[in-house]
Amino acid sequence: MTILITYSSLTGNTEKVARAISEVLPQAELAPLSQVEDFSAYEGIILGFWAWRGRINPEAQAALEKIQDKPLGLFFTYGARPDSSHVAGIQAYARDLVLSQGQDLLATFSCQGKINPASTKRRLALPKEDPHYLTQERLENHLASRTHPDARDLAGAQAAFRDFQEALDRVREGKNKGDSYF
Repeated sequence: MTILITYSSLTGNTEKVARAISEVLPQAELAPLSQVEDFSAYEGIILGFWAWRGRINPEAQAALEKIQDKPLGLFFTYGARPDSSHVAGIQAYARDLVLSQGQDLLATFSCQGKINPASTKRRLALPKEDPHYLTQERLENHLASRTHPDARDLAGAQAAFRDFQEALDRVREGKNKGDSYF
């Protein structure tokens, strides 16, 4: 049995992080979530998603709800500021979903990803009274996001998952059962 690193990626950010994680887990299988039909063959699963409306994107959400009795690792990318309550809410939502299903959550990571320039353009065209209008601060965040995920983000992802196999072994041996590291 092996580890599966799978991801849902809209703009390439989450895929980039998945590939970085696969470099420190060379024994793992790497595949886009759209190409994974059966999770049962894997001993542990590392699932990447992109933030969508403050939650897990629909494709990844559906996959998480299907995965049963598998130790998990989660990572995600988002466009918001890293220190925002938006990001903290997504982390809490994902953690609670996994733990409510009785899964072991062995490793986690999140980082900012570049925001699609078309989204920036659409939001700039909104009336100023629209809650999604890009104020100067929000525009600066959109522009700053264009450098992410950067080398520092990818190194952070690798550090977060480097010991995933060891954590998986501990769970298999009955140690750390029910733990969450999110």
